[in-house]
Amino acid sequence: MGYLRSYSQINVDTTLAGTTPTLTIGDGDAEDASLLFDGNAQDFHVGLDDTADDLVIGVGTALGTTTAISVNEDALTTIHADMVVSGATPTVTIGDAGEEDAKVIFDGHQKDFYVGLDDSADEFVIGLGSTVGTNPAITVTGDGTENVTIGGDLTINGNDIIGAGNMGLGTAAVSTKDGILHVESTVNGTPALVVEMPSGATANGVQFHTGGVSAVDIFVKNTVACVCLNTRDLGNDAAGPQVNIGRNSNSSQASGAQIKFFDLGGTGHFLHVDDAGKVRVGTTDPIGSADTTNTIVGTQSSFQFHSDGSPNKDIIRELTPSEGLEAILPTKFYEGSYTDGSYSNGKFFWPLAEESPHLMEDPNNEHPGGRAHSPISHASLNSLAIKALNKKIEELEAKL
Repeated sequence: MGYLRSYSQINVDTTLAGTTPTLTIGDGDAEDASLLFDGNAQDFHVGLDDTADDLVIGVGTALGTTTAISVNEDALTTIHADMVVSGATPTVTIGDAGEEDAKVIFDGHQKDFYVGLDDSADEFVIGLGSTVGTNPAITVTGDGTENVTIGGDLTINGNDIIGAGNMGLGTAAVSTKDGILHVESTVNGTPALVVEMPSGATANGVQFHTGGVSAVDIFVKNTVACVCLNTRDLGNDAAGPQVNIGRNSNSSQASGAQIKFFDLGGTGHFLHVDDAGKVRVGTTDPIGSADTTNTIVGTQSSFQFHSDGSPNKDIIRELTPSEGLEAILPTKFYEGSYTDGSYSNGKFFWPLAEESPHLMEDPNNEHPGGRAHSPISHASLNSLAIKALNKKIEELEAKL
């Protein structure tokens, strides 16, 4: 074995030959040992930083300064500068196909992060910390589905999410059709979807398009407590804007669609359409048991007829057949004639206004005190009385 001691200079090419050619730099003492590359403009070194017990590759001639790559006594390699991988197909491979995790760790001042392979789960993971599989932020499965799981909140600023596939938020049970967004809330009372609008907005919200054209807008007016639904005319040849609320085609469900307006407490109904198609005004318990479809039923002074633009009659309540019978039975009817000779063809049969005010009216103040006979009131009470008598006859027949 030959030795080059102290400072030696070799001015020719040198080849180390032999069975196991070896070049040893250093003699085992506690000092740095290095191989210097004396360049024209820049020097480089490869050597042993004996103080740190590191093998270093760096810039310059002094070991331990301007280090580019270092290897410690545990064979841990540290790259101290930027690294560029170039070539036709530049590739960095982490791992040797063995059954172990492989990762890149970002060693931060307060928080560490990692990107790596969780080999036991066959998942690619981006997460917080230095242990792969813990505190995952984004996980890509390797079971053939390549599903992406986001472990925390997702914020998108200034970009669109565009795709022909399906998206499930809060659920994996998305539709089999393409382009479906399925949003599910697993907490009772918590909204599944929130559309946040800037303060003062009057037209932000949700739009439904057909053929690339907005057909329906749903938005909130910020200045008033109002949810606005706008439908748009799609052209001269298209049907006019419509708002339809209906049930599905399940024939086993007899209940119809309903529109309900609630009071301040959120309990009483101001207006709603019931399952039978009847409009209820101010009541959910209609008193009209014989009401038919398209009937409008309300509470006292809740609905008015309009003939000339001003109200003239109020619906107070519905009378029962028993009330009609009770009103008609005590009514007295009189035969009379006009003393002035009018109606010379005979007599009249009328109740007296003083005895039967329920059969009188005062149209347009022509008969002060309600002294004009009301045939409408009379006929209505007679009809109710007939109903009451008919019911009693049916009850008697049922006992025979």
